[in-house]
Amino acid sequence: MRNAGLWVGVAIAGVLGAAVLGGVAQEPDSNQRQGQPAIEEPPIFRGGTAFVYVDVYPRRDGTPIEGLTVADFEVRENGQPQNVELFEFIRHETAIVDTDRRDPTSQADGDRQASDPRNRVFVVYLDPYHASIEGSTGVENTVMGFLQRAIGPTDVFGVMTPEMSPSQLVFGRRMETIEGDLEAFFRWAGLTAQMREQPRSQIEHRLIACSTGAVSNGPVLAAHREDTLLSNLESLMYRLGELREERKNVLFISEGWVPTSDRRLAGLAGGGRGGIPTIGVGPTGRLGAGNQQPYGRDDEWCDRQFARLSSMDFERRFRDLLQIARRSNVTFYPVDLGGLRVSGSRGARDTLLTLAENTDGVAIVDSNDTAPAARRLADTLSAYYLLGYYSTNSAADGRYREIDVIVRQPGVSVSARPGYFAPTAEMIAAASAPRGAGPTAVDEELGRLARSRPDTDLFAYGVATEAGLRVVAELGSRVMSAGGWSGGADVRLTLAPATGPAITVTGQIAEGARAAIVAVPAEGIGDGPWLVDVRASAAGGRAGRSAGNEGPYDSGIEIVPSTGQLLGDPLLYRATPSPRSVPKPVADFQYRRVERLHAEWPVLQALTSQEARLLDRQGAPLSIPPTVSAGGDEAGPAVMVDLPLSPLSEGEYVIELTATSGDITERKLLAFRVVR
Repeated sequence: MRNAGLWVGVAIAGVLGAAVLGGVAQEPDSNQRQGQPAIEEPPIFRGGTAFVYVDVYPRRDGTPIEGLTVADFEVRENGQPQNVELFEFIRHETAIVDTDRRDPTSQADGDRQASDPRNRVFVVYLDPYHASIEGSTGVENTVMGFLQRAIGPTDVFGVMTPEMSPSQLVFGRRMETIEGDLEAFFRWAGLTAQMREQPRSQIEHRLIACSTGAVSNGPVLAAHREDTLLSNLESLMYRLGELREERKNVLFISEGWVPTSDRRLAGLAGGGRGGIPTIGVGPTGRLGAGNQQPYGRDDEWCDRQFARLSSMDFERRFRDLLQIARRSNVTFYPVDLGGLRVSGSRGARDTLLTLAENTDGVAIVDSNDTAPAARRLADTLSAYYLLGYYSTNSAADGRYREIDVIVRQPGVSVSARPGYFAPTAEMIAAASAPRGAGPTAVDEELGRLARSRPDTDLFAYGVATEAGLRVVAELGSRVMSAGGWSGGADVRLTLAPATGPAITVTGQIAEGARAAIVAVPAEGIGDGPWLVDVRASAAGGRAGRSAGNEGPYDSGIEIVPSTGQLLGDPLLYRATPSPRSVPKPVADFQYRRVERLHAEWPVLQALTSQEARLLDRQGAPLSIPPTVSAGGDEAGPAVMVDLPLSPLSEGEYVIELTATSGDITERKLLAFRVVR
């Protein structure tokens, strides 16, 4: 097995003080430790350096090795030797009685305990798309036996399926929390192959309606489910990576699959009605675009789905998943439901082996009795060595650094984390700031989202430019879903300048759209800030009005002058992931994962460079780079940032755009929310 690093926490220190990111956990009473100093007595930090924690699992013939000393280990970072200054041996108590375990009090409490580097984290991932009645026999006992043996009094575990959002992942300790999930899963796994081709969700019902008379349900559902599985696993990797830097363990219950793109679906795309939207009557009797029945056939939608699924490169996406898992420090332990296989069906098993081998895990395969192997796996994870070192690389560049750990004894296999992302100058400054120094710039930007109500009927957002004001009016999702707005909307803006009469400007939300930008000329509006009342009502005389839901709806905003030297304030748009998709303006900064975020910052001076990063709620950079390009319109040049949202789990994020012009550097932040 390749040497890799499984467990790293980074502590960043300023010149006069120090702060450990993520905090320091309390020592569980059930753990036995050898070596010193203990992590609860952190060493003196050196200014501008990163202190890196690495947990190391040395094994000989699959058995943890005890009694090693610090002289037995060699740690390298990007090939450079590191001086180990912290050394501990940690053993977790196993086989705890369930009544001695205490569940966290809430999801937030579970996340907090999972982020504690002293507590191990396990996720049981149930794959119902690749399970059979033959393979499910006895595996429920395997999973329960593993958890009962592996989960110590401070460890936490959660249960996931591809039909859950990773934001719904809740960590607990008591076995009773998983019994219902396992029972439902194995009841599904016990279905026949024919029954497994039945739809499990509304979107699967719609896909089957698309495939009727063209191909069987199997290939269409298989492509959709493989897309769902890989997307869900990617989101889970990011969720776990943001939760903690230390190692996360995924017990993956599946018979495996062979990642294969199905080009047969390509011939079905465009076979509908030439891209003309279906017109149908909904359950309430309203006429509208698209098939309005819950499981009816919508040719335009079907064409899009067939084109999307047929164009997916599932082999590449699986390779990308392995890379994301390693970067997120997630180790997979697949449990093969298929048992002993004939030679012709080993491709699916090989996928499970690849998943384990590329994340420093172990696959339990080729066995009709998986319980003994699961017990051995639990025992191998029960003990490890904790090492710590000051990185010799003091550059605050935010780059990824590889870690290799070698044990100077023969016949030893070692697991250790592949690496970590170095701190940035901003992270060092934030860590060095005095406690209680107040909210950061990221906190303040996220505060704008906290003040936004998801059930708002009319969202409004505006920016000031040299030419005047640009105001976005966007109808809320609740209003749009209730009907009556397919014919568009009339928008009216009212401004009250400091001097002079009120100014009224009107605009239109086009038919079939939910938002529009209304421009207010600079003449006569003063210097600001500006209070703007926004009103929208269903366009008179157009089709699609619904009594009681045609408005008007009102919203009020304050627009302040831009304070930027290099960049103005941004306008946001939403689009599909396709580069040909035309972005639509946004005032509700809430996006779905199937969308692409597009933002445009006006350029006030000629720039020498611009760079964008994606940050989490704590301001830490994520390994999902936004795309930056130059653009603009009649209003002038702009920096454009695009970010597909499919890799992200539900939550709140911040785009950081840094621009330079000569010796001037400017940093802009933009918060947004991702929902299902």
